[in-house]
Amino acid sequence: GLNLNETNIVLVTHGLTLRLFLMRWLQIDVEEFETMYNPDNGFLAVMECKTCPQTGNQWYELTKESADHLRITTRMAQPLVVDPNE
Repeated sequence: GLNLNETNIVLVTHGLTLRLFLMRWLQIDVEEFETMYNPDNGFLAVMECKTCPQTGNQWYELTKESADHLRITTRMAQPLVVDPNE
């Protein structure tokens, strides 16, 4: 499997494409998307890998600084919960 602790992803794109990517990744609704700030050229949005100490599940979360700059409140998607009995 993929070890997120050793994975860095760099996405170089325009502001609208960045906002669309974050909308899909973070499951942001249209109303919040429309209030997002379109970042200036060269803006660096940072998503950090987080790990649940109990389960070891990993996910990416937008840093507070990036979220504040983009004027969005959603910083992470709802974690995927998998039932091991299924």
